[in-house]
Amino acid sequence: MTSSTANAGARKRVLHLMGNEGPHPIFNCWADFGDHAGFDYTFGCLRGEGAMHVDLAARGHKSFALHCFSAADRFKAIPALVRRLRSERIDILQTHLFEAALVGSAAARLAGTPLVVFTGHHSHEASVVKSWKFRLADGLAAGPLCDGVFAHSQDMKNIFVRYEHVDPAKIALVNYPFDFREWKADPQGAMALRAELGIPADAMVWGAVGRLYWIKDHSTMIEGFARIAVDHPKAHLMIVGTGGDKEALESLARSLGVQSQVHFAGQRKSMTAVYSAMDVFLHTAIAESFCQSLVEAFALGKPAIASGVGIAPEIVVNGQTGQLFAPKDVRGLTAALRTMIAARSRWHEMGQAGRRKIEPFAAQTIIPKFEAQYRRWLEVPRRFRRSFT
Repeated sequence: MTSSTANAGARKRVLHLMGNEGPHPIFNCWADFGDHAGFDYTFGCLRGEGAMHVDLAARGHKSFALHCFSAADRFKAIPALVRRLRSERIDILQTHLFEAALVGSAAARLAGTPLVVFTGHHSHEASVVKSWKFRLADGLAAGPLCDGVFAHSQDMKNIFVRYEHVDPAKIALVNYPFDFREWKADPQGAMALRAELGIPADAMVWGAVGRLYWIKDHSTMIEGFARIAVDHPKAHLMIVGTGGDKEALESLARSLGVQSQVHFAGQRKSMTAVYSAMDVFLHTAIAESFCQSLVEAFALGKPAIASGVGIAPEIVVNGQTGQLFAPKDVRGLTAALRTMIAARSRWHEMGQAGRRKIEPFAAQTIIPKFEAQYRRWLEVPRRFRRSFT
């Protein structure tokens, strides 16, 4: 037993390790709302220094970069990270995203770090990705390479159990934390964004936020939208994000005759302006670990239509905060769109109900849950650890 675990009342040293340099608002939540009398937080990333380090420095928190830009660099980073874990006497390593999970957990095992935690940000892909290499690597990260797993939604926990065969007792269900203090409506930014994209002021704007790749299934979104656009010429679809599927999606919009009503807005700095510019949020992903953009839309008082993945089944209530539909179901999405149009007079009411629904995700509520789980895992020997949740 190390000296850090022997003294149960000692301040625990926690290292959060991410793959890239951000920005990462989730780290800011630990920095701003963590129990700093009980935990000493350090943050690192595999690649270079960036927005993450700037944000944390402004908050007076330590951060570092391992400068890994190739597979060879990642192998070299393991012994460097072992030395850091030992010299700083880290009690808890929590990894975020794929590369950080493999490099960090391997180093932590070699360093003898008392508690190694894996966070399922990306593991939802195990339910749809056919690559055995991905499933093997992610299964190792969630299995023998860690002591505990955090799932941010019940759906994500189910995926861990069904597809990666993780012991359910090893999984702690703790939602993703949000700092809602800066999520305020931006009507001026919304007007400017609509004008830039050529969206009329009186348009009915359906909005989506997310990377343009197949798991987000924007093709189903565009096909469903095209079916209602025929009867609603003032309907417009605003898609925010970048990715390799952009050209194919633009081609799809042209083939369906809705290219003038579908707007690809690219990457945007002001997300409050983005959400303020839409009337209803759309999400069509076929898999999610959580779905931050859905919560962000609710934070700005927007109702939502969402596929039943990630956190959506837990917060999207038909007729109250929006509408749910089955993933890949164009007919189901079309029906949801029509139902929402019929309920247009209640959109504000639905949006306000959505805001109330996400109040439990506030960082000041969620971060203590993570910290309580750290303590539970550390209270018992490694071979007996369970989530107790």
